[in-house]
Amino acid sequence: MNMFKLLISFLAIGQLLTSSAFACPSIGAFNLSDYNCDQKFKMVFTGDSIAKGVGDVRNSNKGGYVKRVKQFFGENDVSFVNLGVAGITTGRLLREFQHNLTKNKAGKTQDAIFGSDAVMVDCGRNDFWQNRETQSETQRAMKAVRNMKRISSLLVKQTRKNGAEAFVFFSTLIPTSRDFQNGFVNKINQLMLKGNNKRFRVLVRFDKRFKTRLLQEDGLHPSSAGYDRITDSILVPFLEGKFLSALSNVRPDSDGDGIYDAFEEKSYGTSSDI
Repeated sequence: MNMFKLLISFLAIGQLLTSSAFACPSIGAFNLSDYNCDQKFKMVFTGDSIAKGVGDVRNSNKGGYVKRVKQFFGENDVSFVNLGVAGITTGRLLREFQHNLTKNKAGKTQDAIFGSDAVMVDCGRNDFWQNRETQSETQRAMKAVRNMKRISSLLVKQTRKNGAEAFVFFSTLIPTSRDFQNGFVNKINQLMLKGNNKRFRVLVRFDKRFKTRLLQEDGLHPSSAGYDRITDSILVPFLEGKFLSALSNVRPDSDGDGIYDAFEEKSYGTSSDI
């Protein structure tokens, strides 16, 4: 083999090793998808008091399903961040993201959202209290879902602008035993599922497999046993199954080299064809 061919061979091997070393691996024992191809997995949960964990007296009202998901996966190379805010509406959540994700000085929100592989939003029930005197229940529910769609677009836009787009999706709302609020929650869930598409993903069905007997006395927030049920019966099966399938659909790896097609040429100078 002449020197030129030998050099080409070394370069090819070097390229292969470099690509493999910095590919988009499945992370940890549970093979969570490295959606943004940074060799780690981070997922953010945001929304209102139920995202925060209010009602989880076993964990001082701040554990909820996020703490339980952390405990279940328990890996050093994966992280789950809680950005829940008690009492927040979809409109306020949208405004908070508009402000915090565009300001020059980074803070808690940017640190959490930027660099995340996925963001799940659980919000909408507090919109029941907005403009009750001037808008019907249906109008308020429609506005809440419009805000959700804007939140989704904003999160995708700002994470992409920061360098790596996050996979943004929503959960439906858990049932409530409050007779006066039950119809509103059901209406929001109906509208969310009707609007489910590639730009507004509604993937987690909190409206299923959750019983109102697992709520606190206020009829809205889950008890600690309720958060157990949400985690064990809904979230963990979702993250191990449908979640990974959804990610693979939007992050194909055509040549099976461990690098998503979207990052082949831009980040590694390789081709998805070989």
